[in-house]
Amino acid sequence: MGQPRTSLEHLGLGPLWLVEGDLAAERADVLVNEANNTLSMTGGVGGALRARGGMAIHTEAIAMAPLPMGRVVRTGAGDLEARFVYHAITKDYDLNRGLSGKVVTAVVEESLMMAAEDGAESLCLPLFGEGGGSDLFGLEMPLVALVEGLESAGRDKSSSLEICIVVRDPDEHAQALELLLGMKAGKARENEESQLAEDYLAQLMAEMGDVSFE
Repeated sequence: MGQPRTSLEHLGLGPLWLVEGDLAAERADVLVNEANNTLSMTGGVGGALRARGGMAIHTEAIAMAPLPMGRVVRTGAGDLEARFVYHAITKDYDLNRGLSGKVVTAVVEESLMMAAEDGAESLCLPLFGEGGGSDLFGLEMPLVALVEGLESAGRDKSSSLEICIVVRDPDEHAQALELLLGMKAGKARENEESQLAEDYLAQLMAEMGDVSFE
C-alpha cells in the first residue's frame, strides 16, 4: 500500500483514503472491480485486475454472467494481493445503460455488506466512471453517490473497515481530491443544507416584504 494517499477523515466515515495509482497494485482483503453486465474484464479497472491477477478471475466472473446493474458478485483474487474481487455491475451493454448515482450508491452499500460477511478488514474501491464513464456529470456525481453509499451502509467515525478510493489518472485524481476535500457527509451536510434552506426562506420573506400590493 505504498501508493500516494490522502486521508478523508473530515468526512467522519471511519478510515478512508483517496489513493493515486493502480487499484490492481493495492494490497487489501477486497478489491472492487467496476464491471458490466457481461462481467468481461477486458478494459479499464477490470482489465488491470485481470492483467495483474490472471485469467482465473475473468473465467470465474464470466461464468456468472449476465447479471443486472446494481448487483455485486464475489470471485477469488488470483495472483492479486487480496482475498476477493467484488465485481460491482454499473453498466448494462444490452440495455445501453451507463453509470448512475443510484447504482453507484447501491453497489457501494452492497460491497460493504459483503465485506462484513467475509470478515474483511480492508477494501479498495475504484473511482466509478473514471476515464469517461461519467462524461455527462463529471466526477462529482459518482463521488457524491459513493459517499452516500458509505453512509447508507452505516459508516461513521467508529467504523473499523479500512477503505481506499483509487484513481489512476493524475488529473482525475486531482479533481477528485478537490471535490472530496470540499465535501461534507452525514450531519454536517444535513446541517449545511438546512441552513441554506433557512437562508433562502429568510431572503424570500424579505423580498416579499418589499412588494407593494397597492
